Amino acid sequence: MDRNIASGTVPLGQHALAPVSGTPGLFVNPDPVLGKAPTVIPPWFLNQLAEEIRNAVIRGGLTPSKDDWSQLGAAMVAIAQSVSGGAGPYVRQGAGIGQVGSLVNVGRAAIDANKLRATIDGSNDFGNFAFEGWTGENFVP
Repeated sequence: MDRNIASGTVPLGQHALAPVSGTPGLFVNPDPVLGKAPTVIPPWFLNQLAEEIRNAVIRGGLTPSKDDWSQLGAAMVAIAQSVSGGAGPYVRQGAGIGQVGSLVNVGRAAIDANKLRATIDGSNDFGNFAFEGWTGENFVP
């Protein structure tokens, strides 16, 4: 993703700006029966979208390119890995003494969203987690 290269474009700083007032809304199609015009998409809105995407590409460590249509996705992966230490969207367990590598899935319980469940290697369901608050109320020390 890079800036537009076409006739009629202007340098950054000379571009159309967003209005300072008005009611935010969503786009609509024309409705000839009701005499409704379609939403006119103003240049400032398209510039904002392009710059937001371009900034994400740069933050992801990539050089913006008009020829690479996969940069936003690659940037999102790079940013996610940078904040997760490269671990990815999963917990990888194993390599300790007496352990094997496992894929641990953690998520809200389907029946009771107030509970957290764990599944290991996709088939071993270990049920709900027991947190300190719950164990303190349900077990006598």
